[in-house]
Amino acid sequence: MLLDGRVVEFPWLHSQLPRGRGGLLDAGSAVNFRYFLSNAWLAAKQIFLSTLEPESPWQRVRPNASHVYEDQRDTRFQRS
Repeated sequence: MLLDGRVVEFPWLHSQLPRGRGGLLDAGSAVNFRYFLSNAWLAAKQIFLSTLEPESPWQRVRPNASHVYEDQRDTRFQRS
């Protein structure tokens, strides 16, 4: 298994995300890894992976994960 440099951040992210339904916007596509996206606790979330261009050959890991290719300086997602 290939581990990303964010191996310390993943447990923190896991502890901070509310459980159950909802959305997750990953701006910069930091969590675009099979071992992260395949976790059962993300099954109820609609996940948007926003990045500049395609990164990997396995972009359809989960049916609830969508890839959006855009420049983060001009994102289609609303800021709150």
